Amino acid sequence: LDYWWIVRLTGLASFVVFWRAACALNRAWIGDRAGARSVDLPVLFLSCQYGVLAYFTSGLETPFVILAAAAFALAVARPAERWCGVAVGLTPLVRHEFLLPFAAYCLWSILARRRRPTAALLTCAATSGAYLVFRVWYFADLVPNTFHLKDETSVGQGLYYLYDALMPYWYVPYFLAVVVWYGALRSSGAQGLRGGDRLLLLLLAGLVAAYVTRIGGDARHMRYLLFSCVLAVLATGGVLELWLERAGDVARRAAAPLALALAVGVGAAYPHQLTLHPALHGALGGRSRMVHGVTDSAGFRHATARTTPPWYAWSTPLSVAEARERHARGVAGIEPPYHPRLGIPNWRVRRDARDGHGVFADGWCQNSYLRPASPVVHKWALTDAFLAHANCPSDRPGHKEAVTPMAEELLDLRARYGFGPGAFRRAVEDERAPAWVARNLETLERLEERVYNRRDFATNLALSLDRPPRYDP
Repeated sequence: LDYWWIVRLTGLASFVVFWRAACALNRAWIGDRAGARSVDLPVLFLSCQYGVLAYFTSGLETPFVILAAAAFALAVARPAERWCGVAVGLTPLVRHEFLLPFAAYCLWSILARRRRPTAALLTCAATSGAYLVFRVWYFADLVPNTFHLKDETSVGQGLYYLYDALMPYWYVPYFLAVVVWYGALRSSGAQGLRGGDRLLLLLLAGLVAAYVTRIGGDARHMRYLLFSCVLAVLATGGVLELWLERAGDVARRAAAPLALALAVGVGAAYPHQLTLHPALHGALGGRSRMVHGVTDSAGFRHATARTTPPWYAWSTPLSVAEARERHARGVAGIEPPYHPRLGIPNWRVRRDARDGHGVFADGWCQNSYLRPASPVVHKWALTDAFLAHANCPSDRPGHKEAVTPMAEELLDLRARYGFGPGAFRRAVEDERAPAWVARNLETLERLEERVYNRRDFATNLALSLDRPPRYDP
């Protein structure tokens, strides 16, 4: 199996597991009282929604993000089942911000349910805990490099990101309808609504949504809000069925066609970034555009190289042809001539005096795949700890234009002094260092201790806890 088959099969399997978990959750909410009248509105709403479906086979961590939301919902609705606690214990391994709902869930279990979340804690310690120990030993850092890059406060952009995720898919009318049904049930004295459990799930969703809003969201439509959106919808399960139990025959007969209409309406919706519905996007020449710094993944799925996805592995001729075609079209202002082996413009390549490998700077990951043995300076700082700590504002989530000229200057420094401890100081002493390096030499040397550590756990633990400050370039 190649990579893309694995991605697709993982996505399909994740969807089946999610569907099964969501159906079981809806039955847990309503019990046996509604019986065959189950409509399962959350499953219809989420299973027909492009914003959710697109990320099952995206190649990112997102299928497991959606499963994480189902795990928390099931663990709250069915707290006696140990496997639900195991599933919750795995969630912090998916994304670091899931530590927030994980901690809140454990506190709820102890304080509200008087039940120790042993399975969740042991699973988390054996997985995320073990990985954290490895990170300290190997990287001398508690969090990934991208955390340092994206850890900023951009509430305005984050609020737009929230708006961009919720508005296309009828979330507002959906939750308004659920609130009306739930209010009618409360006022009529209905029992078994489990309002506390539902409120807890909304709190867990809100914790992650608040964090995502603070950092300004992501450059991809809805990606960072999948957990919150899915979990909030799952928290509404069974409300319609419980309301129908008390409604008249007319409402019961109308429930199924209205639910079907909702599914069709949600399925017809698509984000602001697309000019056509995703089902018609490729066939009718739809465009994928950036709106307020946020793009959709359709531009990656429908590439110009007549392949979906447009590359398979760095060694295949098709992959090299795609790189050359993109450069021939002047992508990101890059023009020929090309390096004969790298397939990238000559002016972006520097020779490393130590080992003869070509050192280059680029922000398009395909260039790195084409030359896996060559050192690369990532122009967006995704893989460069020194650039990631620069105190530069994001022009869009995860993209800092001010870092790109620094990457070119760092490329010259790396080509001359290599990748290793002391490179920055030697450049400063030779008066060949960029001005931002000379001004922040002390901070950069602290980062060098971390990046080029000696795999000594005690020393690395101290380095991990001593977080270097952001520097002003």
